[in-house]
Amino acid sequence: MKITSALILALMLLLAASSSGALLTQEKPQDTTALAGSVTALESNKPVDVTVTESEQFLKCFSIKVLATTKSLNIATAGATADIDLLVCVDEHPKTLDDLEEKAKFISSSARFNEVLTIDAKSEPKLRAGVYYIFAGSLQAEGEAELTFTLAAALDSKPTLKPAIPAARELVKPDALQRAIDASVRLDSEVSTGSATVISPTGLLLTCYHVIEKENDYLRKDIFVSFTLDPRRDPVQSHLAETVFANKELDLAVLRIVSDIDGNPVSKPSFAWVPLGDVTRLSLDEDLRCLGYPGIGGPRSIYGITVSRGIVSGFIERKGQTKFIKTDALISAGNSGGGAFNTKFELVGVPTEAMHADETMESLGYLRPVSAIPEAWMKLIREEMPK
Repeated sequence: MKITSALILALMLLLAASSSGALLTQEKPQDTTALAGSVTALESNKPVDVTVTESEQFLKCFSIKVLATTKSLNIATAGATADIDLLVCVDEHPKTLDDLEEKAKFISSSARFNEVLTIDAKSEPKLRAGVYYIFAGSLQAEGEAELTFTLAAALDSKPTLKPAIPAARELVKPDALQRAIDASVRLDSEVSTGSATVISPTGLLLTCYHVIEKENDYLRKDIFVSFTLDPRRDPVQSHLAETVFANKELDLAVLRIVSDIDGNPVSKPSFAWVPLGDVTRLSLDEDLRCLGYPGIGGPRSIYGITVSRGIVSGFIERKGQTKFIKTDALISAGNSGGGAFNTKFELVGVPTEAMHADETMESLGYLRPVSAIPEAWMKLIREEMPK
């Protein structure tokens, strides 16, 4: 069949129209950094319950008006199911995450689960009149279905937020396991998350050096401490600790609880603690239990205590000293610095690392024995034991 020039032109116009139509009907690429557009107005010191999801970038926006006569704006959260962050803009409501991070005048993002922020004449920049847009949620949330917390903002006063803290168990003489649970704490800081064990009623903590390690140094203060008041629930972040001793070669450190979470000194410390066991009496195949807060212990950034059971699988000795206790007990990231207990629930080792064979999927945990604690450290620990 002979194709005329007119037919060819008609076909070309039809193809062009079809191509143009296809372009017109294509959906615009979705902005994955877009923030939820809604803003909830807050009344001073009137708490609101918040639920936020991934579709909202795990952030929700609130507003409160600050007058020229206002002396301070105080923001606080409570009951958080993840580590909360606060970002505040003044007279601007960003529409994307990148825009928010650029325009936020005040950011409170620390290892504290329930973040707090005070803006006043001492702040940089200083408090001024205007509409304050408060973005609350988590900048690091991953794999979480949703976050929940309570938020309050108060003018010229502290918010009267009372977190829902479960009551501690009333046990005059707790059994050995419960005592070990009471003395096992979670550590959070600017550098990492890990575990530790209280080894004196005055609040001395034994942990791993790498839990507090930062580039070419180690963290000396601002280490948040969380206790388990109920094993079925998340730990409660309640205190701050400082480093007393640290030894990178041994991968051990001793910290001291020095204040409550708001920085008020602990005047008469009386913490649940566990005694140190005799490593020389450990035998092959003896039962061990490891307590701590491994990252695989829950789908959220805050999760409850985990216990794993194993045996003494072997020892590594050098120059007549036990360098490591080997165990088949499960040890994961976050367990580091926690406790390994003998059958009497005396502390005999500190989970330090786990070796994995990729070909066979075998693994073996390594515990630094408490017998490796330097004598200068032991002197302090003995001095702070009950007389």
